Parts: sequence; C-alpha cells; structure tokens
Amino acid sequence: MLKVSETRIKNAKLNISLKFKSETEKEDILNNFLFKIANKQIKIIDDDKQFIFYLDDHYIRMVFENRLKSEEGITLNYEMNHERIKIEKANFINFLFVYSKKEEDYFIKKLEDELKKDELKNKIKKGAKKFTEKIIDVVTSISSEMLIKLIKGTIQW
Repeated sequence: MLKVSETRIKNAKLNISLKFKSETEKEDILNNFLFKIANKQIKIIDDDKQFIFYLDDHYIRMVFENRLKSEEGITLNYEMNHERIKIEKANFINFLFVYSKKEEDYFIKKLEDELKKDELKNKIKKGAKKFTEKIIDVVTSISSEMLIKLIKGTIQW
C-alpha cells in the first residue's frame, strides 16, 4: 500500500493548479486578491518601507508570487510564517502599475489624488527612466488607506 502524506498531496495540487490553470483563471485570482485588499477583507499593515499582509490561501499567494517573479523579478519576503507576506512598497506599487495596464500619466494622476500635489512633485525624481525610479521616494509616504484607494481607482473589475 502506498503512503503519501497530506502535505505532499496538497503541494502537488497547488503546483498542478499553478502550472495548468489558464491565464484567465490566474487573472481572476489576482483580481479577487486585489478586490479583497480594496474592500479591506485582507488587512494591510504599514511598515516603514513595506506593506505586510496575511494570505492564508496558498494558491493565491503562489499565483501572486509567480506573477511578481515572472514579470518583475521580485520575490516576496517571508519569515517563519508563510502566511505573513512582506513586500516593498515600491515593488507593490510598481506591480499595480504594470497589472492595471494604465498609462504612466494616469497612474501618476491617481497617486496625485491621494497625496498632496506639491509633495508629489517635489518627491518625483526628474529624468528618471523607470516608473519605479520615479516613485521610489513617494511610496514610503503611501499608507494602506491610500493603497486601497489607488487599487480602486486603477484596477478594472
């Protein structure tokens, strides 16, 4: 009789789902994840330069992390608890920018709506080439409430 542990079966299911689900299904998972953040079903904790949140659904975490790795080369920051996720604010904002498929000017406008315009203009690096470079100084002042408003303003449900 074969003995296979529950953990091994669960991990195999997660890996198969991650590899063989369609891109549309993965987009729905990410939309649902961002929707939960926007509607405060997933609590965001503000750290100095990071957003911290808890994801108890391993599949959502894997889809999110896979998307970050494949498109942005970013990995999530774990400690002992894999449900507790830390991500640099700049990386998460850049992920939102890329994921929202909005023009850079539109996205900056949404940031301006959340921050004082003078403060934003003073913090954006002039002549920066990458979007992340332009907002790197701004993101540390973004609170979780501002992030929620930014998600609601840029992501199409």
